[in-house]
Order: sequence, then structure tokens, then C-alpha cells
Amino acid sequence: MTDIPAKLYFKAHGISHWNRICEALAQVGIARAAPDSHQWQQWEWVERQITTTIDVKDVVDRKREALLAHSSQLNSSLAARIPAELWPLVFSAETFIRTHDTTHAPTPEDDLFTGLRPDGS
Repeated sequence: MTDIPAKLYFKAHGISHWNRICEALAQVGIARAAPDSHQWQQWEWVERQITTTIDVKDVVDRKREALLAHSSQLNSSLAARIPAELWPLVFSAETFIRTHDTTHAPTPEDDLFTGLRPDGS
């Protein structure tokens, strides 16, 4: 056994995430300037790199409460401006880019622990 993790992920927000945020903000009358072409290309690139999507819709309300409990972290955040009823539309999935893997788990995946369980699942 080594100290090297079997899997390593980076949190990722691709173009679909930012589109959902802009749609939710528009629904409550908050206009956002369109991103420049460089930003758009970066978000599209990130979207193509995403290997893992975790469905968190069952805990999206707790996720919102936890984030809002740290108001100093959200002073200029767009997330804080999205009403609770629109959070499921925007924040029901967490996306990641798997950057290291010794388990050879297939992608795309919907479970961060695939390939890590004692039974190999």
C-alpha cells in the first residue's frame, strides 16, 4: 500500500453549469453580460474534460443551507443571489474531472468510489 491515492478528482464547472446559472439569474431579472469568446472556450473545454457527475438533488437543500451558513464566502457570489426554489435547477449535480486513477474504473462515472470498494465495484 502506498500513500498515493487510487483516484484524484478536480471539481469542475463546465459550460452547462454556467448556462444553468445564467438561466436562473435571468428568471429573477438579473442580467449577466455574455462571456467573451475566450471564457466560453474555456468552459467548453472544461465540459469536455468532465468524467464524473454526481446527482445531489436529494441533498440540494442542505447544500444550500451549508453554503449560506458561510455568508462571508458568498458576498459576491452568484449562488447567493439565486432563490431557493431555483437551486435544484442549477445545483443538483456536482461535476468532476478525474485526473488520476489506478482502479481503471470506466468513465463517465456517477460514483466517486467506483473501483475502490473491497468487492471491486
